[in-house]
Amino acid sequence: MTTLTRYAYAQLPGRDLLAVRLSGAGLGNLLVPWARSLIAARRYSLTLVTPTWPQIKIGPLLRREPDKRLYLRVFGPLPGEVHGARKLITLTRAHRVPESALATPASVPSDSVVVFGGISAHTLLGSDRLISAALWAMTRPALRTGVPAKQVGAIAVHVRLGDFRPPLRGDAPAANTRIALSWYVEKLRQLRAELGADLPAAVFSDGRDGELQPLLRLPRCRRVSHGPAISDLLAMSRYAALIASRSSFSVMSAYVGQVPTVWPPMDQLPRLHRDRDAEIESPAGERLPGAFITLAGRRLDSCPSLDA
Repeated sequence: MTTLTRYAYAQLPGRDLLAVRLSGAGLGNLLVPWARSLIAARRYSLTLVTPTWPQIKIGPLLRREPDKRLYLRVFGPLPGEVHGARKLITLTRAHRVPESALATPASVPSDSVVVFGGISAHTLLGSDRLISAALWAMTRPALRTGVPAKQVGAIAVHVRLGDFRPPLRGDAPAANTRIALSWYVEKLRQLRAELGADLPAAVFSDGRDGELQPLLRLPRCRRVSHGPAISDLLAMSRYAALIASRSSFSVMSAYVGQVPTVWPPMDQLPRLHRDRDAEIESPAGERLPGAFITLAGRRLDSCPSLDA
């Protein structure tokens, strides 16, 4: 007698050819549907099918970015995950249903694949420990080398430039637009004024050193990179506090580490921290709330110094 199985598959952005995707997205946008598929698999007893991580993306190659966003040999399959030839057979033969079908789980037929797509984070809240552990486990060991094993007593600053455009006059705060370096400088100074003037800061960015000078010339503020994007995402999640960009890369790093995070003004801030006071929007010229400073201070007190 054949046992019929229900599967969960994160269909990542781009044209999915099952072995590789044409075009695609940055790592944060890939991890959101994957995380939803993992959460649903645990909740509804679905069998995970490995996403198509490798992608061919021309933009990073033309911009000569160090991380080409190809995602080759970055992740391995989790235990029990369907991959390789079995993945191709499963996705070719099984009936596909949308994620919304899980609103009535009993109606999802056996031997079907529930497909997760898009970057909605609506089911992520409260599952950060599951996602963090799975993300660490499936990342190739060589890419975890140098990533802090524990929390770090310093501030992380994520400056997204690369494919983000400068804001136009009158722009509403939106994704895919750059944030003025003066905003990062201001928020770093505010955090240091409350938590310690000599607190080290690590700048993670896809920009050039010259573009980052307003930050890098501040005392005890240095650029940090652990290699590919996944290495930096995991490293950022270890810091005592994060000054973030309007980027899903910041979102996922803050989420998996539950890092107290200062966000720039955004159209819609995803609330993914268990403690709502641990993530704030802070426009230029606005002071940081006392409740946020308290939480960041507690985390800092539990972290070894970056210099240790």
